[in-house]
Amino acid sequence: MIQAVANDWREELGVHERRPPSFFTSKEELTPSTPQAHVLRRAFDLLHLDGIFCAENSPLIYFKQVTKITMASVLKLHRQFWNHGGAPILVLISRDQVHVYSGMSRPVPDSEVRDRPPSLVKTIDRVSEGLREFLTSVESGDFFQQNAVISIQNIALTATF
Repeated sequence: MIQAVANDWREELGVHERRPPSFFTSKEELTPSTPQAHVLRRAFDLLHLDGIFCAENSPLIYFKQVTKITMASVLKLHRQFWNHGGAPILVLISRDQVHVYSGMSRPVPDSEVRDRPPSLVKTIDRVSEGLREFLTSVESGDFFQQNAVISIQNIALTATF
C-alpha cells in the first residue's frame, strides 16, 4: 500500500521534479558540500523520512509516508520531530489524507490530548486542489502567515505543561 502512495505523493505535492539541494529523497543524495548535511542525515535516520524539502539551504518540510495516521503514532513521532528541531513542518502522508504538523508546537503529555494533537495545523484530502497549493504556500511564506496564530496558540497552550 505504501508503494502506491510513494508513486503519487511527490507529484501531488509538486515536488516530483525537484532535485537536491531543494529536495532530497534519501540520505544517499547528501554530499559533504550539502548545507546542513548532518541535520538532514540525522532526520532521515531518526524519523525514517521519505523526503526533505529545503529552501535557502535550510530544511523546511519533512515528508513521511505512513500506512495509517493514528493518535499514538503521531504523538510519538511529533515528540521525536520536535526534539530533533531541524525543520518547522512535518507532513504525514497516508493513503487518503495529508496531515501537516508544526515543529513550533511543543509536545504535550498523551493524557492531555483529546481528539486532535495541538501540533496539527492542517489536514488535506489527497484528492483536493489544496494539496498542490500547499508547497507554493509554504515557499511563499503565506502558509506561515495564515497559520501563525495557530502556532503561537499551541506554544502558549503547551508552555504550562
